[in-house]
Amino acid sequence: GATALDACDGDRTADIVTVNPVNTAAPGAYTVTYNVGDGHGNNAVQVSRELTVKDTTPPVIALAGSPEITVECGAVYTDAGATALDACDGDRTADIVTVNPVNTTLPGAYTITYNVADGHGNNAVQVSREVTVTDTTPPIITLAGSPEITVECGAIYTDAGATALDACGGDLSSQIVVTGNVNSSAPGTYTLVYSLPDAAGNTAVPLTRTVQVTAGEACRPAPTVEEALEALAASFDEADTENDSRLSFSEAQAVLPGLTKEVFDLIDTDGDGYLSRAELGLEDGDGGCGCAKSLLTPEGLKKRLGDLFLAGLVLSLLAIWGRRRN
Repeated sequence: GATALDACDGDRTADIVTVNPVNTAAPGAYTVTYNVGDGHGNNAVQVSRELTVKDTTPPVIALAGSPEITVECGAVYTDAGATALDACDGDRTADIVTVNPVNTTLPGAYTITYNVADGHGNNAVQVSREVTVTDTTPPIITLAGSPEITVECGAIYTDAGATALDACGGDLSSQIVVTGNVNSSAPGTYTLVYSLPDAAGNTAVPLTRTVQVTAGEACRPAPTVEEALEALAASFDEADTENDSRLSFSEAQAVLPGLTKEVFDLIDTDGDGYLSRAELGLEDGDGGCGCAKSLLTPEGLKKRLGDLFLAGLVLSLLAIWGRRRN
């Protein structure tokens, strides 16, 4: 303010006209003027005051929500943000610069920072929020195909496998550990177990598949010489598809699955690669009906095996004699 005195009127302070444009919410330079006149129309010389409004106070940032957050890997994280107020500019929330590096697919500790400045270059004190991404959820295994399978003995078993998904690791199917095995050549019940830990050590709930291998032709034991002689003698005509009065190995196998080449060669005493009626103990004219009854008795089988043994022994002696002559 100001005071005014007049030689005639005395104190004229109350009559001073003050013009004050100062706005303390708007930094800048202002001039306040003071004028007065006496009762006889005499105006005093105007007096003024220069006033400068400055802004040196930074805005203040306030977090919305907790300063420390924990979120599960794979979840969607939406930050609560922050607000900012400035003494001169008012609400500066829209001008906050947020740096948010949070990656919810990768476990770890992340820091979100919030910064803002007012219109006069005053920077607020940075505010931050700590976000921890944890992985406590195990992967999930899903079986491909049925959990219970039945295959016939001798068939080729190809496992359908399984798939695995993890909130953090994504597709982990290639890392599934399968324990157990299936032997499709041996009837029985087999169990396959599928398990998987993720990178954080969370173990999936194991799944199992039961495979039942049932008995079948392919799993029967290979016939012995005695069994082969009896079976081939009984089905000679059926097996002789070439109608040449002899059986090749493939013809013999067609009626006697499981017949081995070793047993076939033992019966093939002349070594020509075929089994004749005589080699099977069938007399010419018996019609291939398997009527060589003397052969099919225990005594006949023993005699046939004895003949095969002697034939093999003679062939071995001839081979030794031939080598000595050379």
